Formats: sequence, C-alpha cells, structure tokens
Amino acid sequence: MAKRTPKIHFREEVTMDVAFSWLLLLALALFIYGPWQTFWEDWGRQRLFEIRDNLFDLAADGLIKFDDEEYKTIRNSYNSAIRFMHELTWPRLLYLAAVHRINGASPRISDIEAAISNMPESYIKENLKSGMEAAGRIMFIVIVGRSPILLSMAAIVYIIATALDAVLNFGLKALEEAAFLCSFQIVQRDAEMARPMIVSTAVSR
Repeated sequence: MAKRTPKIHFREEVTMDVAFSWLLLLALALFIYGPWQTFWEDWGRQRLFEIRDNLFDLAADGLIKFDDEEYKTIRNSYNSAIRFMHELTWPRLLYLAAVHRINGASPRISDIEAAISNMPESYIKENLKSGMEAAGRIMFIVIVGRSPILLSMAAIVYIIATALDAVLNFGLKALEEAAFLCSFQIVQRDAEMARPMIVSTAVSR
C-alpha cells in the first residue's frame, strides 16, 4: 500500500510565500510613503526656489522694489507654497478645483493677480505671470507624482483633463490654479492655528 505524501512541507512553503509577500508589500509601502514622497517634495521645492529666484533677480536689477507690497505679496506666495509643499494632496486638489470652478478665484489668488497687474512694465507682468503658471504646473506634477495611483494613470488623466479643457474650458488650467490655491489655503489654516499659540507665548513671557 502506497504511503501518503506528507503535506507539512507544502504548508511551510505557502506560509513562507505569504510572509514574503507581506514583507514585500510593507517594504513597498515604506518606500512610497517615505523616500518617494520626499523626492517629489524636494523636487517641487527646488523648482519653486528657481521661480522665486527670478523674482529676486528682477528686484536686484531694480525692475521691482524690495519694499513694494506687490513684491512682498508674490514673494510670500512662493514662500508659502515652498513651505507647505508636503501637504499638497490630490483630494485637496480635486475639492479646490471644484470650488474654484463654481465660486471663481479665491481672494488669495486675486491678490496675487492684482499684484502682478500693478507692475509698471508689461514684460515684467508677463514674466511674473508665466512664473506663477509654471508654479501651478509644478505643484500639479508633485501631487500626481506623490500618488502611485495617479502616477500610473498619468497619461489617462492628462488626456481627460485636456478633453475637459477643450469642451468645458475646465481641466489643466483649473487643476493648476487649484494646486496653487491649495497651498495658500493650507497656509491660512496653519496661520489661524498658530496665532493663539503665539499670543499665549507672548502673554506667558
């Protein structure tokens, strides 16, 4: 009578395979939500530093005054975007894109547009406007790059956004504007949260 083959080795192999799969998923998750996020945040910040440097160069050349309110508004906008780059996410992007579409531009965006429009020379206006649009694209790229799902669907997202932009005049431009707007709303929220702490510290002193 033939002996039955023990199944213990088979079970051990299955257990090892499952454990290896879980470890692989854990390592992948740690990479995606660790170095991968840092890479995109640093990349975005570096690109915005370059755009902000262009603003500094205009002021250093005497085309804009450092103490002008317009200069301060634009500079603070870039500083805010750089500081809060790590908090830009696609849920905020989609929400703010919808709000921006329905209600129009926010006061914060209007302030920046007004600052640019108050520049004395048309070529300076075009220079700063192109820089702001580039900043919006950069933050949109960062949001897509940080999300593995969006990154894998980047080509489809781009095609859909382009089609919406052509048919409904809503797509890439609105998403870019929403990306820029997202950082400013985060800044405002952070400022509101920090204000009581500042007051409390001043009182304690």
